Amino acid sequence: MRHNLNLNISKIVLAIVTCFAIVVGSVDLGNYDAEAKVTYIKSLKIAKGNSYTLSIKGKKGRIKWSTSKKSIATVNSKGRVTARKKGKCTVSGKIAGKTYKTSVSVYSSSGSVKLTNTATGSGGSTRISGSMSSTLSKVGTAIANRYTTINVTVDSAVTAYSYTSKLFSATAGYVNDYDYLSMSSYSYSAVSNSSSTQIRYTINYRITSSYNKKLLAKAKSVAKTFTGSTSTKIKKIHNYIVKNTDYVNGGYTAYNALVDHGAVCEGYALEFYLLCKYAGISCHVVTGTAYGSNGEGNHAWNVVKNGSKWYNMDVTWDDTTASTAYYMKSNSKFSKHYADSRSQSFLSGLNRA
Repeated sequence: MRHNLNLNISKIVLAIVTCFAIVVGSVDLGNYDAEAKVTYIKSLKIAKGNSYTLSIKGKKGRIKWSTSKKSIATVNSKGRVTARKKGKCTVSGKIAGKTYKTSVSVYSSSGSVKLTNTATGSGGSTRISGSMSSTLSKVGTAIANRYTTINVTVDSAVTAYSYTSKLFSATAGYVNDYDYLSMSSYSYSAVSNSSSTQIRYTINYRITSSYNKKLLAKAKSVAKTFTGSTSTKIKKIHNYIVKNTDYVNGGYTAYNALVDHGAVCEGYALEFYLLCKYAGISCHVVTGTAYGSNGEGNHAWNVVKNGSKWYNMDVTWDDTTASTAYYMKSNSKFSKHYADSRSQSFLSGLNRA
């Protein structure tokens, strides 16, 4: 059985994979305004040279796009905004007789972002045997070490489905958020008898072993610079990411965010997770949708623990809207974010603010 972790995966047998797919595709971001069921970006902060595609959801018809200053940012017929030079302008989308305006702020990037293809290179293979609990832990370690072929022999009769469900459970802890979201797809085959089960996993990663090692070393080094109380560290990590990362389409990994300095929301959230981890702060990556419970806008963000409470954190939106509107927010002040079922499974057990 093969599982490609993409947006149109709802018909796949393993429901657990559906939850992972939610953050794979392109992601809308920004500060949305709403008119009844109409959603659109009210403000967008974008680095010079980068592009972002706007949309207006909830209205039927052809959208006519225009920009107030082509020298600052252009927009094509499909709503794709391209930042030309530092400055501010307004991009308008006219549909069904009404105009929706997005304030665009273009800033000078710290440098030309070139995204690394971190999926290049092959991983090794390993063999694991033992009880169900011991092999699950070992398989989790093998995934963390980016093995692409994992042969498992369990000394009891289990179904591959139940074993895999436990392996990737968000609450079991065998595979953490970072390693889980670093997979792009997996497949498995199994043979079972009355006394044992053999499962062979083949896994493709977005970030292979060599790149992963470089990334983790970088994350540990950067995390050492964050000193002070937990709240102080969280603030420093947040500000570091905002200062050093540009929103760039196609950057799905923490490597893209931390090393290349360009990513989409998934890269931002994974970078925040890793820096918190190495700074000794409890954190999770939450995947789901934003701007509406019906699923417009696949998204990823974080929850982070300060004291006894867990707070919501969306570094991507803070960066792209040049604000702290999504920093350390309680649920009542963190609207338009909807976690998927996998994330809900661990969120329900947290003492949330």
